[in-house]
Amino acid sequence: DPAAGAETWSAAPPIWSSVPWESPDRTGHGEFPALTFPPGIPARPLGRAPLGLGIVPIPPIPARDPDSLVRDDDDLVVEESKRRCPNRECRAGVGRSLDGAPGQPEGRCPVCGTMYSFRPPLHRGDFLGQYQVRGCVGYGGQGWVYLASDLNLDGDPVALKGQRGYASAASNAAAAAERRTLIELRHPDIVDIRNFVKHRDPETGRLNGYIVLEFLAGESLEEKIKTGRLPVAETISYILAVLPALGYLHDSGLVYGDFKPANVMQVRDRIKLIDLGGVRRIGDSAVRHSVVTSGFQAPEIGPGGRPSVNSDLYTVGRTLAVLTAPFAPTGEYATRLPDPGVIPVFSRYESFYRFLCRATAADPRRRFGSAAEMAGQLVGVLREVVALEGGGPLPPLSSALFTPERDVVTVDPRPARDTALALPVPQPDETDPAAAFLSTVTATDPDEVIAQLRHAPRTSIEVAFRRTLARMGQPRFAEADAALEIPPGADPADWRFVWYRGLLDLAAGQAEEAWHAFAMIRDLLPGELAPKLVLAVCAELLDTPAVARHYYQTVWHTGQGFVGAAFGVARTYAKEPGSGGTEDAIDVLESIPESLRHHATARIKALQLRLDRPGLDEKGLREAAKRLRELDLDDEQGLRQRIEVWQAARTWLGCGGDPTMGDPLLDVPLRSDAIGFALEKAYLRLRRHVPGRRDRVALVKSAHAARPRTRWRGSQVARDVAG
Repeated sequence: DPAAGAETWSAAPPIWSSVPWESPDRTGHGEFPALTFPPGIPARPLGRAPLGLGIVPIPPIPARDPDSLVRDDDDLVVEESKRRCPNRECRAGVGRSLDGAPGQPEGRCPVCGTMYSFRPPLHRGDFLGQYQVRGCVGYGGQGWVYLASDLNLDGDPVALKGQRGYASAASNAAAAAERRTLIELRHPDIVDIRNFVKHRDPETGRLNGYIVLEFLAGESLEEKIKTGRLPVAETISYILAVLPALGYLHDSGLVYGDFKPANVMQVRDRIKLIDLGGVRRIGDSAVRHSVVTSGFQAPEIGPGGRPSVNSDLYTVGRTLAVLTAPFAPTGEYATRLPDPGVIPVFSRYESFYRFLCRATAADPRRRFGSAAEMAGQLVGVLREVVALEGGGPLPPLSSALFTPERDVVTVDPRPARDTALALPVPQPDETDPAAAFLSTVTATDPDEVIAQLRHAPRTSIEVAFRRTLARMGQPRFAEADAALEIPPGADPADWRFVWYRGLLDLAAGQAEEAWHAFAMIRDLLPGELAPKLVLAVCAELLDTPAVARHYYQTVWHTGQGFVGAAFGVARTYAKEPGSGGTEDAIDVLESIPESLRHHATARIKALQLRLDRPGLDEKGLREAAKRLRELDLDDEQGLRQRIEVWQAARTWLGCGGDPTMGDPLLDVPLRSDAIGFALEKAYLRLRRHVPGRRDRVALVKSAHAARPRTRWRGSQVARDVAG
């Protein structure tokens, strides 16, 4: 564990970090363009949900006897590194070792002269009004924490937390205002503040303040990692459970300020924020009074910095990283993340790493803008992690940002324009000024759509997007048309413009340029599957099947919402030399459930792969026939697939195949003459389903080419063509 200096971790460079046309710094430290989210774009509501979202089993923490947490006086030693002057306007290090002499737990600050003591000022049996102390349970960022009984509530256990004490009158007035704010906070996932009391220290005569909180006999996340880092899915579940509480604070005009593992506790089957000492007003300039923790605080929170929602969410990202990855959040990694090649968990979970990169970006503008936005992406990341660990495929989850596939790409993605038109697009903005008009544009022909759009009341963003799709669908579309119109007043940094620009590049055959556009969206929205689907298409067009398969598999295993991803996985397998890839491709295609409308198409493609694979034998033929019988096909499809099986059988027989089983193959004896007659009848029946005369003639010729030679063959051809 690098945090303890025990060993150095290393991981093989992941496939996603070695894309030849992508700069290496694109995968590190959150360095990506600062794209924006227009206010009208829908977002998934931030609400409370069961711990683990029903897909990650997390056992509840059993209730503990509060008195069992009381510590002996001998254990109550404050580490020297945590000893600071209690004067909030000083905070100098005090009571520390010097020139080999041990630090003294009591004394005066050499900077401001304030008296300090790092021994608990309260003892068992002390009274603070209605509260009687039962013992000390530990030392936190705000001072000593005690277990006490509320004598007005039949001895109900409460926690007494000492406040950092001594400051100017102005600071004390600000602290009083902060206390009034905190006591008004009410959220089920935030520790309940019940009261504020004061107690005069009998030794110093100083009046000390204490916060009275509900006592939570749970387990903090810091305690959970004492024996090792946590699984990623479990950690994400904890953070998702507490993000609604952060969102509540932000909506109340407050920042939490000191989010870290020690301040998040599991209590039975719920997660709670347990320390509000760092809560401040958003934009409060009095940062020198803020409670922060080195290695977690945002880099801009220093002298003159102002706490913000972005800085709060930065601490969430750092907490996620520290809980899952074995590195110390100080020194070299105090303000950045280790590379995936150093931390195996980052290498294994790409979307998780990219999420952390955005959450902890050095530039606040590149981070998540709200707790709801962060939670929306983190849900997607969690689903990917669970699927990768064998918990998938999961039920599809509709995206708040992207439409489903507009069509399913079941074949090679060339020509790229047809593929670009089939891919998802951003969900339309219902607040767009032209939304009502666009609902009346119902034409499907691209030229008609463009003609109708000329009557739009104004050229809004959604009108521009609709016109872009229509232009891509025109037969005369060319690379010269790959220019995106940005209406007056629109924000060019709107991420949706990047998406449509990528589609235009893809339609024009510029797969590498398209990759760069969609990679930006992938980094911006690490929990979304749509960008990964499009990146897989780009990689396939750029002849990098390993990268394409990585993204196709991520999409398909996570939710089966994008069926095109399954066909993509199969294509990358089918192109591998040997029979192993073909078998894998067949397995993927046959895994598409019957509930999806492309189930039959997938089974037909799997059947074709069975028949086309090298070394086809009698066993393979009969297995293909069995699979065909399981399909519910119409008459035309059934005839075409029977023809495929019989043609393969005839080829096998012609190459010396010797049947060992006497059973018929699709009701036809496995002999060359019998198969020939069956093919003839099938081709002639199939012509009834073909409208064009040229196609019917071709089928008749195929029928007579398949029929075993007889003396009547020539005249029969003429009669069948006429018929």
